[in-house]
Amino acid sequence: MRAHRGFTLIELMLVLVIIGTLAAIALPAFRRMQSRAKEAAVRSNAHTVQLVAEDFGIQNAGVYATDDTTALPNGDTLSDLVPVDLANPFDPADAAPVIWNGAADAEGRVGYDTATGPGERYVIDGQGTNGVVVLQLTNGI
Repeated sequence: MRAHRGFTLIELMLVLVIIGTLAAIALPAFRRMQSRAKEAAVRSNAHTVQLVAEDFGIQNAGVYATDDTTALPNGDTLSDLVPVDLANPFDPADAAPVIWNGAADAEGRVGYDTATGPGERYVIDGQGTNGVVVLQLTNGI
């Protein structure tokens, strides 16, 4: 009786077909999951900006900042109150992931806009994949 010394070409081809099929199924699902995770990071950044805006309002007798140059009596601005460095999940090289004086203008960016009621009202939005707004927050006025 002869000993089996390895795999036949047919067996190797079959294994490659199975691995290829599994990869074809798994990769699109992985990419969708990555996109959802990036959009979740944008939502998190928007919530952080909202907390900063509310903190500013509390420290400033209920008056919200109109942009990142508006200062509290102690000199702090909105960007000074951000507890962590926010990053654009779609573009890690983006040096300005928060637009402090207008709507979000690119994927992964968060905008802080007070144009509809300076000092009284703000709108915070975040852009996800292909510029779709994934979250919009207001102070309810």
